[in-house]
Amino acid sequence: GINAEYGPFTRRVSQEMGRTKRKNRNNKKEDDWHKKPRVEEGGEKKDNGVWLDEKDKTNELLIAYYKEIIPEAEFDQFISTLKIPLPTSFRITANNPFTATVKEKILNFSNDIAKLQLDQPEQKKEESEKSEKSAEQQKGEEQVEKIEPPKVVPWYPASLAWVFDVPRKVLRKTPVLKNLHEFLIQQNEVGGISRQEVVSMLPAFFLEPQADHFVLDMCAAPGSKTAQLLEFIHTNTNPEDPPTGIVMANDVDEKRCYLLVHQTKRLSSPCYVITNHEAQLFPLVRKENKEVILFDRILCDVPCSGDGTLRKNVDLWAKWNPHLGNGLHSIQFRIAMKGAKLLKIGGKLVYSTCSMNPVEDEAVVSNILRTCGGALELVDVSHMFPSLLRRPAITHWRVMDKDGKWYSTHEDVPHRRRKRITPAFFPPTEEEIKTFNLHRCMRIYPHLQNTGGFFIAVFSKTAMVPTAKSKTNTHTASTEKGDAEAKPEVIEEEDEDPLVPEVDDDDDDEEKAQVKETKGTEKEKEKEKEPEDIAKEQAKPTEGGAVAGPEWIKKAKLEAPFIAVPETDPTLAHIKKYYGVKDTFPFGQLLSRSENYQKIYFISAGVKSLLLADKQDRLRVVNTGLRLFEKHTAKGTECEWRICQDGVACIAPFITRQLVQVSQNDIGLLISGLDTPLTSLSAEAQASFDQADSGCVVIVVINSNYSMEKRPFVFVAWKGAKTCHLLVNKKELNALKPFFSS
Repeated sequence: GINAEYGPFTRRVSQEMGRTKRKNRNNKKEDDWHKKPRVEEGGEKKDNGVWLDEKDKTNELLIAYYKEIIPEAEFDQFISTLKIPLPTSFRITANNPFTATVKEKILNFSNDIAKLQLDQPEQKKEESEKSEKSAEQQKGEEQVEKIEPPKVVPWYPASLAWVFDVPRKVLRKTPVLKNLHEFLIQQNEVGGISRQEVVSMLPAFFLEPQADHFVLDMCAAPGSKTAQLLEFIHTNTNPEDPPTGIVMANDVDEKRCYLLVHQTKRLSSPCYVITNHEAQLFPLVRKENKEVILFDRILCDVPCSGDGTLRKNVDLWAKWNPHLGNGLHSIQFRIAMKGAKLLKIGGKLVYSTCSMNPVEDEAVVSNILRTCGGALELVDVSHMFPSLLRRPAITHWRVMDKDGKWYSTHEDVPHRRRKRITPAFFPPTEEEIKTFNLHRCMRIYPHLQNTGGFFIAVFSKTAMVPTAKSKTNTHTASTEKGDAEAKPEVIEEEDEDPLVPEVDDDDDDEEKAQVKETKGTEKEKEKEKEPEDIAKEQAKPTEGGAVAGPEWIKKAKLEAPFIAVPETDPTLAHIKKYYGVKDTFPFGQLLSRSENYQKIYFISAGVKSLLLADKQDRLRVVNTGLRLFEKHTAKGTECEWRICQDGVACIAPFITRQLVQVSQNDIGLLISGLDTPLTSLSAEAQASFDQADSGCVVIVVINSNYSMEKRPFVFVAWKGAKTCHLLVNKKELNALKPFFSS
């Protein structure tokens, strides 16, 4: 009865974040700001604790391979740049009440560091005379002379992306930089900024998602691009009227799905869904009329060998081999083709890798265009971001095997290796080059603007993607926009993958390989491994999308159900009466994970429509929605459910009771203290508190410097007999202090 509205929508989902954290407390990982290789004496420390000297950053196969790809005049600079640590980069979250102030504070930090370097010679002279500082502090001060202050990424709009070319050791230990480092950590925790590589910021811009778009991020973890996509769909919207679009973030690894949960929770959006599927087998969801739910925008940031990340993943210097890219071509192609199948006609798909290997880049793009037979075409985005330095895709290359042997054509490949080095690895024909427009793809090399390496291709869909049964008829669907809107795409064989030409790679190849590897001794297992299997094991997960090892096909642990909260439930009637919630609030968009409604989540209308359509329960949902209400056991209050800070912005405009107005000075006092005496607040704030009952209240900050489009900032608090304290976690409070504390 409780799920009558949602039908069989009682899917099993992964465990709560709190329980997961407690379970994994002993082996939890540090955030990106802390867990980085140390830099000392020109060397770097590898993950296994072995020091990697500058001379060890070499690989004969890699150098030989990229000598044929990078222009000769740039090659030396290309290699030398790969050996330099990658600068720290981050972007400021848009559509945030503190966006302007965060940018201003970082600019002030930048100016202070620049001024310090100008004053440094005079300071050093005085300090040497006094000789009061320790040797370590003096060494830190010397390092300051060699660093540049944070700089704006030139192509990023509104100066919201910054790069800081300083070793993390210096960033953490140099006194003058300590405040900046702490500020960045705090803002990263609460979503004020996001730690992200500069080149990784590009795909979301080329997708150009709008507020009403259904967006799919097929290989989303760790989630920096997902967060960007959420920011895009929230542009020019407000919390009480969220976008009708959604962002669905998918990843194959359950553990990495929880990285997505952390990233999305920081942005307080009800418009996301996190799923756990193998991207190449992502399920089709059909409505009751058999129409498939398709997406307006799809990001395929696929698993890759990751040689574009050599500047931060220094252990890859020793591991890199051509078979890493060769072994991943098939899965990359299959993921992209699944994305093409899920894309609406007229929609955009971005294919990207953090690899510079043409077998993973141009070869995959050519194979997509060849297989789709005109249904997909490359989009020219050369006019976007004129200050971004890039190179067009290459159209001719040779293929190298794991032993370093070159092949110009597939006919040159020995018969014993033709199954693993397929015709699809090689360049397109001269006729295909004329029609594919590969020059519209872009290569971003590390030496061009001191970044990582990256590859991006932007596709638009003009017609239905041919299935295996209809491959010979590739131009039957109309490409006119009117026809595309009038006739929804009909997709047959929904349980089958798109045709993978010339590659012997069935859907269950990975499973078969695993069964095979369970037989025999460990020595025999190593002999049985193919390059594709070795590539999957050796490739290291990176922000740019490189694959995880053997864990990359883990499934989610299926546990607590998501259930709909009926609008007629007495619980909602009680909440509505106590907080004076207006009838216009969308009570039909509430979910819970337990029948006693211990926690109630708010989802957007777009997310609801997607979940309602999933009658066959095909989506493995890990997380969705904002925590809006939570049951409590405190005495002295009429309502058992308190409002949560995560979702307060969505419901505050609809509340008429338990509202308290305070000034910015008052909220500064509440943020600074745990239990703030009500008598310490302004007379106006005390009078407003007197109108509310003891228990959960919503505090509205009036005349604040931090409001968005005339919407005041709101907090959840608990009013006692004589005191009040904010129901906000400590990390968020610490991040708010620089803005509200006097």
